[in-house]
Amino acid sequence: TNASVIGGSYNCLGTASNSSSIIGGGLNVINCTSPNSTVLSGTNNKIYCSDTSSIIGSNTSCLDHTCVSNIIGGHDNQISCDSNSSIIGGHHNQICCNSSSSSIIGGHHNQICCNSSSSSIMGGCENIINCDSIYSSIIGGHKNTIGTQSSSSSIIGGCENIINFDSIYSSIVGGSKNILYNTNRSSILGGDCNLIIGEFSNVSSIVGGYCNVVAYSNHTSIVGGSCNCLIEYSNRSSILGGCCNSVISYSCYSSVIGGGCNNIIGGMSFYGPPQYNGSCYSSVIGGYMNKIIMDSSSSSIIGGRENNICKYSDNSSIVGGKGNYIGCFVKYSSIIGGYSNILYYKNCNSSIIGGCNNNISYYNDSSSIIGGGSNTIQYGSCYSSIIGGGSNTIQCGSKYSTVIGGAGNTIIGVSNQSTVIGGFLNSIGGVSNNSSILGGHNNTIAGFTENSVILGGSGLCLTTDNTVYVPTLMTTTISNAEPVSWKLGSTAAGSVILD
Repeated sequence: TNASVIGGSYNCLGTASNSSSIIGGGLNVINCTSPNSTVLSGTNNKIYCSDTSSIIGSNTSCLDHTCVSNIIGGHDNQISCDSNSSIIGGHHNQICCNSSSSSIIGGHHNQICCNSSSSSIMGGCENIINCDSIYSSIIGGHKNTIGTQSSSSSIIGGCENIINFDSIYSSIVGGSKNILYNTNRSSILGGDCNLIIGEFSNVSSIVGGYCNVVAYSNHTSIVGGSCNCLIEYSNRSSILGGCCNSVISYSCYSSVIGGGCNNIIGGMSFYGPPQYNGSCYSSVIGGYMNKIIMDSSSSSIIGGRENNICKYSDNSSIVGGKGNYIGCFVKYSSIIGGYSNILYYKNCNSSIIGGCNNNISYYNDSSSIIGGGSNTIQYGSCYSSIIGGGSNTIQCGSKYSTVIGGAGNTIIGVSNQSTVIGGFLNSIGGVSNNSSILGGHNNTIAGFTENSVILGGSGLCLTTDNTVYVPTLMTTTISNAEPVSWKLGSTAAGSVILD
């Protein structure tokens, strides 16, 4: 009733298509109970079982079981089993069943699949919004895909980008081959082959770069660079630039900043079974192959290469240098510069500044080595220091002791408050407290000698408490006369002689 065909050729208006019309064109069909519908111009268009729908100026397009839906222009476009949906222009575009209130504008071979209501594709080609992804959109680009159950998500431009499987409120802008998988409120902005994956990678982002990965880590970000990774519950962490940098294994609130390459901040599970306390609040700034690992929180490495902070060494730092190492359970300690310097096990408030191959062994709280090479503070020598020189040693248990300069000088075990200043191969023996050697060569204060001093000379050995040993003393008289050489010694009876 009230149906009409006006003009055109070989147009067909079927039964029960009340108040419908075909105007112009050719080979157009309205059939199978399609009231209030219209085909205007074009050729070979079909409306089947559709109410209040229209095809305008298109070719070989089809409306099948639709309500209040439209196809305008283009060719080979199709809407099936939907209401309030539309395709405008383009070709081979399709809106599938139960995707009501959806639209495709332009482009070709774009598709909105079933149960994706209120979704849209604007331009581009071979873009797909898959099933059950309501309120989603793709704008431009090529072969972009919004996968199943990824509602309220969007892809803008780029090619071969994918938002897949239950990734709601997420977006990809530009770039190519970027993937969001099972993550909410996350985004990738540009770049190539970047990935955010895992149900615990919510509110995360990657900005640019290549082959960067965020996995199972919430509120995280990677900006630029290539092959950087934020993985395994390292929440609220970030990587800025560089390549092959990683924040892993429960290392929350940590960051790699300013590039560099092959730097790592990691928790215990990097080296074994999963643990739940990573290297949190830690940072690496630049450099190459630097590592903060095995639950070393609030620690930092700045620059340099192949530096390591290892296993429960909290609040510690390495600045520059190469091959420097802070070992297990070291707290509030630092290495600044130098090469192959080591702070060993269970040191607190200790430091090495510069030099090479210097070592502070375990249980040496508040000890320091400044410069020089191959200097060592051994076990239990707390509050001790070596300044400069080479191959100097403060041995086990020598607290509050110091070696300044020289080479091969030694303060032997449990010699507290003792000092060697300069010289070569000088030695203060075991349990020689409050004693000193100043300069000279191969001088010795023997064990259990206290409060004694050797001043210069060579091959001297002091075994007496409260003694100053001077091999040759030159001084002037009070009247400022010519210098006089004094040779001090003692007789067998113990009296002082003067030559």
